[in-house]
Amino acid sequence: MPEQNQSPAVQSLRKEQKQQRSRPANELDKALEDTFPASDPASLTHTAVAGGIGPEADRFGPQEQSNNKLAAFAVERRIRERPIASLLAAAAIGFVFGVTR
Repeated sequence: MPEQNQSPAVQSLRKEQKQQRSRPANELDKALEDTFPASDPASLTHTAVAGGIGPEADRFGPQEQSNNKLAAFAVERRIRERPIASLLAAAAIGFVFGVTR
């Protein structure tokens, strides 16, 4: 059995790589290489972090936020009480959305 380095696939890959190295780079490759470090300088130095409060948070007052939290806890409680029924309901809703699209 031939070695893995001598298989036809490996030989073909090496031949193709050699051809790619020997031919001159096209304009797109040169342009990308020339602009690479400067193409996205912000992401190279630090990650972007959202700051402040968005307009969505300003619309809701503290009372509405607490009502939303209570509703979320009620839904979570119902799901924990009947997990299989909740799973079946979610599957049925997903099926209906999938069929209607």
